[in-house]
Amino acid sequence: MRSHGREAGPPLLTEEELNRARYTITDLLDDLRAPRSHAELIAAGSQLYERLADFFLRANRQWSARGKAIPRRLKQVDERLGAELDHGFAEMFSKGDAGPVIDLAKRILAPYGGLLFEGYRSEAPREWRREPAGPGGSEED
Repeated sequence: MRSHGREAGPPLLTEEELNRARYTITDLLDDLRAPRSHAELIAAGSQLYERLADFFLRANRQWSARGKAIPRRLKQVDERLGAELDHGFAEMFSKGDAGPVIDLAKRILAPYGGLLFEGYRSEAPREWRREPAGPGGSEED
């Protein structure tokens, strides 16, 4: 990967951040394998595009991008991968063929443990949890 005068990249992703991103990407890929409609393929694919690009960039200690800036950022960091992502998503959105995107996502995730479903569990922070109601009470008491 080329450096563009940015000596210090973003902080390394923690193991939990990597796993959460792998899980989310795996879940979206699962949606692409068996979409219920072309509209759902587009919806899941749209989410996957940004998440996959963000994962690739952040896992490689590069600053990420959002929305329309993603293709430009990927071209700066890895022109070949950016072209593969463009081609794969164009095929998927125009022809409904998710195969190239699924294959590319697997390659991007491989160095970090690959797809992640089995055994993954993420705990919500304690402050997000509601305490169970006491005996005979309800949560609205």
